[in-house]
Amino acid sequence: MVEQWYVSHIFMKPESYQKERDRVLLDAVKPAVEALDAKKLIQTFHFLFEPNCEILFRVRLVDGASMKDVKTIVEGKLQPIKDLCSKIDPEETYPGEGDPSAD
Repeated sequence: MVEQWYVSHIFMKPESYQKERDRVLLDAVKPAVEALDAKKLIQTFHFLFEPNCEILFRVRLVDGASMKDVKTIVEGKLQPIKDLCSKIDPEETYPGEGDPSAD
């Protein structure tokens, strides 16, 4: 079965990035992962600090999980940190690292 990933590109305001990125992890990413895990919707997750003031947050859905449910939970958990962000872009088409077509 093809991997399903939900991705949030969290672009922080440059003045907030260095001093507030831990807040994004603790107040938004951690609660999102906990909620998704409690509902058994995700297999794994990771986040990356990108040099353009972006936190890239990815969650891999378990087989049969609803992308809509995952999106609703993640977007809801990101609300408390919106004031630190210039934008948050969702992505539902990331194929995963093991997909040969991902190159």
